[in-house]
Amino acid sequence: MTASAPGAPPTDPPARERPHILDLTRAELEARLEGWGEPGYRTRQIVSWVLARGVTSFEAMTDLPAPLRARLADALRITPPAALATTLADDGMTTKALLDLGDGASVEAVRMEYDPERESGHEGGRERATVCVSTQVGCAMACVFCATGQQGFTRNLTPSEIVEQVLHFTRGAESQGSLRARNVVFM
Repeated sequence: MTASAPGAPPTDPPARERPHILDLTRAELEARLEGWGEPGYRTRQIVSWVLARGVTSFEAMTDLPAPLRARLADALRITPPAALATTLADDGMTTKALLDLGDGASVEAVRMEYDPERESGHEGGRERATVCVSTQVGCAMACVFCATGQQGFTRNLTPSEIVEQVLHFTRGAESQGSLRARNVVFM
């Protein structure tokens, strides 16, 4: 909670002041939950909700008690980055997303599906998917052929900003007829 005027009710901290749950290590999350008197298995439940199921709100974690979900929402963030733009290519096999980091910076992430039979001239289903993620805003290499290199280096991304790029493409992928990403490439 942030400080308020004397006599005024406490106010919630701004979203950017609360840490993103994906910026905590498993041990840090476990220690926080233990400090709140929660049993050890709650960490596994929360990690599964966030990483395997890709939820974007604590309220969606329906096997957690409502008071714990409220406490998590007060203490941590789970919000994904907004997609500023999405571009499709290769008959929908490649998707590029420009993601807003919330501080005026943005990064690109790319999802590519591969169909070895299609590439060899045979018809068939998609075999695998790869997500390419950014690890920095900008780049210090300054390669003349690269737009990102030309903008210069701004900062490294946080763990949550990197993992959220993968989650952006995996949330609902199977229900949309897409493959779940099996490979991640760091750019």
